[in-house]
Amino acid sequence: MRSSPGLKPRSPRIKRLEEERDVWSRIVQRLEERRDANAPRLYEGLHDRQLQFLNDPARRKLAVCSRRAGKTFALKCALVESARSRPRAMALYITITRLQAKRLIWHELKSFLHVKKIEYRSNESELTITLQESGGQIFLAGADDSASIEKFRGLALDLVVLDEAGSFGAHFRALIDDVLSPALEDYAGGIVLIGTPNAACAGYFHDAATGILPGWSRHEWTVLDNSMYPRWRDKETGQPLPNWRELADAFRREYIQERGWTEDHPSYIREILGRWARDLSGLVYRFLEGRNEYTALPAKVREWKHIMGVDLGRVDAFALVVWAFSPELPDLYEVDSYQKPGLTISQWAEAIRGRIDRWHPIRSVADCGALGGSIVEDMNSRHALNLIAAEKKDKLSGIELWNSDAEKGWIHLRKGGQYASQARILQWDPDRPHEKEDERFANDLCDSGLYGYREAWHWTYRKPKDRPRPGSREHWEEEERKMEEEADAEAEAAEEAYW
Repeated sequence: MRSSPGLKPRSPRIKRLEEERDVWSRIVQRLEERRDANAPRLYEGLHDRQLQFLNDPARRKLAVCSRRAGKTFALKCALVESARSRPRAMALYITITRLQAKRLIWHELKSFLHVKKIEYRSNESELTITLQESGGQIFLAGADDSASIEKFRGLALDLVVLDEAGSFGAHFRALIDDVLSPALEDYAGGIVLIGTPNAACAGYFHDAATGILPGWSRHEWTVLDNSMYPRWRDKETGQPLPNWRELADAFRREYIQERGWTEDHPSYIREILGRWARDLSGLVYRFLEGRNEYTALPAKVREWKHIMGVDLGRVDAFALVVWAFSPELPDLYEVDSYQKPGLTISQWAEAIRGRIDRWHPIRSVADCGALGGSIVEDMNSRHALNLIAAEKKDKLSGIELWNSDAEKGWIHLRKGGQYASQARILQWDPDRPHEKEDERFANDLCDSGLYGYREAWHWTYRKPKDRPRPGSREHWEEEERKMEEEADAEAEAAEEAYW
């Protein structure tokens, strides 16, 4: 067949592109048909408030929830729905650390896909799940400091979920505004914040949830709204019991009585009612921004001494803190801190050596628990670090001493630093207050800071006595006492020499 006059025949490349376009169009059509058919089954078991949250079309939305409110189940639905939304879609789940992400949702997510009969491939080392039908992927990651957020640059994402949003530090704002928001523009993706109120009532999540930061669609629900909570649903059918509201009220009363609380107790308000309630006693470190922050060291101090504390970590983050103190002051200043997960032993040694060369600490202590002792010995011999074992006994007593010095205004952390942002929000486990730190919060810098604090000598400071004005009566009386003391000392020396 001859081509029409004046028209060039289509090139093989254009034909191939048109064929690929047709193939992708058919794939998208099948995906939409499957998604529409399976959507009710995917959301089965969600209560009304969860459904309102997931069906909210806002691109920036958040949920403030109590413990055991069904956050994880709602997040699983959101992540899977986003990964099925288009071919090769990308959904990202982020919490404080990579290990915590694995603990919170990895196995739950795979179980959810198995129950919903959605075929997938999983990569344990990368913590990724790839859906067979669309090629969409779900990634799990941690972001515990400002350095770790750089790995998300350059991605084109359809959805980002930030779990336990109240546990992030000062880098959270940069993570959302500078890194993740641009990554969502290619496909008009959405960002979700979800978590439980923190005891400090501070941070980006608090400001967004309370309306200080505009632009967020806000939702909330608690364990008392979760009709699928195992405690008040039928064990055989899995359906909510007809009297689950009564059971919820009984659970609330029992929870309060077991702990000796009242209904206005801050921990009860946060953990069960999911509301914001500031509680300094619920924080591990009684750190206050104005009292315990600084921007520059005192200029008149002539001599500084340094102590370094190191918290070794392969799964959790490696962290170190360098303190400065002076015989001229009762204060302790954090002058350097560093935190990064996933480092090798050689990188540990390199980070420690850099601080030793810069600060020349009079003592460097490291966590030698578990395998730490043999690793520290090896680093000492290979890199001449001269690390010694940190004092780890009676950690609670060490925290109380730290808090006592902080309340006196002797502890100073760098304003806007990672250590300050971590100490600002680290709270006790609500089930074991003043015994165990809440695992939802990172504590690596706080631990390394505590190791160094327990070795510092700032507490030996003694305020010099006020000297009387020369020529005054008090001056001559002091001189007279000195002469008498010298005469008595000479007499005792002479008598001792005679005998």
